[in-house]
Amino acid sequence: MTSDAAKVAAFDAVLIAIMALISYLTFLWYPSNKFESVWITIAESLIIVIAGAALLLHGKYFKEVDLKFITIPVTFGLLLYAEQWLTSYAPAFVWYTPPMSWFVVALLIYLPEGIIIAALVALVDRPGSMLIAIIPFYIISMVSYFNPIWTPFYFAWAFAGEIILVIGGTSTRAKAIGVAFAMAVADTFLVSQYSLFNFGVYTLPALNVLTGIENAAFALIGAAVGYGIGRKARNAWKP
Repeated sequence: MTSDAAKVAAFDAVLIAIMALISYLTFLWYPSNKFESVWITIAESLIIVIAGAALLLHGKYFKEVDLKFITIPVTFGLLLYAEQWLTSYAPAFVWYTPPMSWFVVALLIYLPEGIIIAALVALVDRPGSMLIAIIPFYIISMVSYFNPIWTPFYFAWAFAGEIILVIGGTSTRAKAIGVAFAMAVADTFLVSQYSLFNFGVYTLPALNVLTGIENAAFALIGAAVGYGIGRKARNAWKP
């Protein structure tokens, strides 16, 4: 394992450990401390946003912006939204019939999410691309279901990937897989926490953590596939 890959793997390991612990405590405390659980989740999101934004601003990655840097992330952001929107058309029995129901979310949402994100990084290996990608996703999400309290979630999701893009060194493969995994971790745990205090979707704390780990693992598989697709597309790219 190269030093860049080791750095990315170490960050991802720390991220999933911390977010799994916070998610566990959030679900554990929620029945008796709803207010504290809400603010823990929002604070968790804002810490990721502030850390990622600070790294981007310090690196001055937006000083030179070309058309490719904008259009490809925007396209993949729309693709990411379309992928999640299409899951709503899956038959009801898929979501509720064991054993398929045990892994259907990981298979239909997080596996393709990993593919899309890793392919994007393979095509545009540059800090700022995840932030650009999440903007159309966020706008469409707010239009279809306006709830501003979810805003920290969307940008924490993007900035979890941005941190990897900044610290990940020169290995595109390590960053593609690392970004997909980090964003899946942020997505799965923060979605469960925001859904808890927005919609009352409660699961046992340990089960929620195991589900989050399962989702991230499927995203990791998807990332390996997505990187291969993105690399081939980049090699075939003719400006």
